[in-house]
Amino acid sequence: MPTSPPLFRAAVPDEIELRRRAVRRARDIIHAVPPDQVEQMLHIARVLTSAPIASLHLVDEAEVLSVCSLGGPSAPMAKPDTFCAITVEQPDLTLVVPDARLDPRFANLPVVTRESPILFYAGVAISSTDGYPVATLCVMDTISRPNFPDHLMKALKVLADALSLRLQLREKIEELEDEQNRFRAFMDSGPAIA
Repeated sequence: MPTSPPLFRAAVPDEIELRRRAVRRARDIIHAVPPDQVEQMLHIARVLTSAPIASLHLVDEAEVLSVCSLGGPSAPMAKPDTFCAITVEQPDLTLVVPDARLDPRFANLPVVTRESPILFYAGVAISSTDGYPVATLCVMDTISRPNFPDHLMKALKVLADALSLRLQLREKIEELEDEQNRFRAFMDSGPAIA
């Protein structure tokens, strides 16, 4: 006997919607990580690279939000006006810009053309548990750095991976707490078992 197709087929969210959900979850989770832990990682990034600015940015579909910044601006920026937007799109999820004035992708950005411009940028994307790049750990400087060493980029990658693991751990903890709360509610609403 042939089986009939289901009355309703589950909607499969497209890639954009999955990324939006990952960014929304990341926003909630990032704010649950103690700020002193994030600042500690950013301080290490600044010391390692001798950069005056270190930041953690959340990248959503329209803007880049500063979660924490040491030495730099913390106002939201339109996504097209940022280095971070390009970082999350790189195949290896890293980006080094030795002199932004010489790179046509960045030469006209407001942060590059202003007084006290950002000329150097090195950033690493941070991915959600489902693999979507949702944030960046980056260092910046007002002077160009034509010879940024590979070992410093590797060190930034290690810090970004550590931050990513903290965020993913926080996400798993929240999922387990939600599951535990649903189980308690289920048990509380059922008949008493003696």
